Amino acid sequence: MLRTTFISGFPGETDEDHRELVRRASELGFARGGAFAYSQEEGTPAAEMEDEMLDEEVRWARRDEMVAGFQARGRAWAHAQVGRTLRVMVDKMEGLDAVGRTEYDAPDIDSTVRIPAMPLAPGSVVNVRIVAADEVDLIAEMAPVGVDATMKYSTKAAIVDCESEPLLEECVADVVA
Repeated sequence: MLRTTFISGFPGETDEDHRELVRRASELGFARGGAFAYSQEEGTPAAEMEDEMLDEEVRWARRDEMVAGFQARGRAWAHAQVGRTLRVMVDKMEGLDAVGRTEYDAPDIDSTVRIPAMPLAPGSVVNVRIVAADEVDLIAEMAPVGVDATMKYSTKAAIVDCESEPLLEECVADVVA
């Protein structure tokens, strides 16, 4: 999994330079990435390149084009994960849903994994089965560990026991420290 960030509209960047950057970013297959529009920073060598400064509209349009490419590849990656089992670190709870990220994702930047109706302590590392993709984010359920009759699931920080009903919405979580 390759991740990168680009500056779009750096002073002196030509249309040809930008087209090549977009093409190469696509060819290299960056699954995660970002772009930001160049902004002049006082005291930097680029700040002295005022005669080569691109219009703000051009810088933002180029940034938007780069971001759109990363988003398209992110959506394709997310949809390809449906049915797979992935390791997820829980970052927080939103209501009763655990929200985390895969080992491929940077916190607060990349995709998230939502595990509905599954209270887990932040910091828990769990194996989940991806059941759907919502744009670049994933929806998951706990992946079974073993095959015992009670459908027991386990993590480093929580144990979830689905005694009589195997549906996760019916599960009761007993979070341990």
